Amino acid sequence: GASWVLSGKNTLSGGVTLANDSTLRVSGTLSLNGSLAAYGTLINSGKIITADVYLPDGGGLTNLSGGTIIGTAIGVTVAGGPGTVVNAGSISGSAYAILLAAGYANRVVLDPGAKFTGIVSGGNSVAAPVASTLELASGSGVAVLGGLATRFVDFAAITVDASASWTLATGNTVGSDIALINAGRLSGVDGSYGDAGGAGLYLGDGGSFSNSGTIAGGAAGYGAGPTAGAGGVGVYLAAGGRLSNSGTIAGGTGGGSNYTDGSGGTGGTGVSVAGGSVSNSGAIAGGAGGYSSNSSKGIGGIGGAGVSVAAGSLSNSGTIVGGAGGYGIRPSGGRGG
Repeated sequence: GASWVLSGKNTLSGGVTLANDSTLRVSGTLSLNGSLAAYGTLINSGKIITADVYLPDGGGLTNLSGGTIIGTAIGVTVAGGPGTVVNAGSISGSAYAILLAAGYANRVVLDPGAKFTGIVSGGNSVAAPVASTLELASGSGVAVLGGLATRFVDFAAITVDASASWTLATGNTVGSDIALINAGRLSGVDGSYGDAGGAGLYLGDGGSFSNSGTIAGGAAGYGAGPTAGAGGVGVYLAAGGRLSNSGTIAGGTGGGSNYTDGSGGTGGTGVSVAGGSVSNSGAIAGGAGGYSSNSSKGIGGIGGAGVSVAAGSLSNSGTIVGGAGGYGIRPSGGRGG
């Protein structure tokens, strides 16, 4: 089929339909009063302003870095077949940024720098026999993901590519019937001044996490008072969660302090289990305690525990170590976890 490139500024007025059944590349601005129907492949590095971009028979859409798609209620709709949407730019709609069709093995790929306004729906409920996948891809820099189970819905599988590096914002939870597979690097949010670090991952009741990469709790911020903030837990399991680790999991580093009579923050626990099961053949470590640099009185922070189990089970054929105690000038450093 033909391959067309729309550059410059292009406008379709009411009553005119643009249908694409091969490859359409937009590098300028395309404004439509109606919808853009794409039966083939749509690649955008410019700006598309339309009621929505509609793929009626499934298919693929790639929104490159710098590309913008602005829909009215929905940015991109895929119906009638499996859909793959790759976004490194911006996609927006007042209700949905992306809405994929139920009954198909759909995929949404997030490149670092991707932005969405509206809900991103994989189309299949997490308990459905067909799963949709949310893929966190590699790219330059560290990307931040927020809104799992609130902004990103109907994805039973979440994958992190090798060489990808993503920070999980506070409040992300891998819930029931959702499987997260990490081959890259995940981390919690680092704390700001005086604040604790965020958890690398909350694993909810019925969720599962398979890790062959690296995940770490966020580092605490520099202390604002007598006791600095604690490092974030690497992975927290609620009742019923399942963790299989062949990679590396670590708690975050405790915050440093220069406060008189103060102490460094406690390192984060590597894995904290309130219920569920942990199988470890890799390495789990508590976070290092924070330092205290006060020359008069100051104690280094306590290192975090490697694993803390309140309820549930732990099977270990790998290594589990507590975090190192933090540096302290007087009277002492912190003790290890």
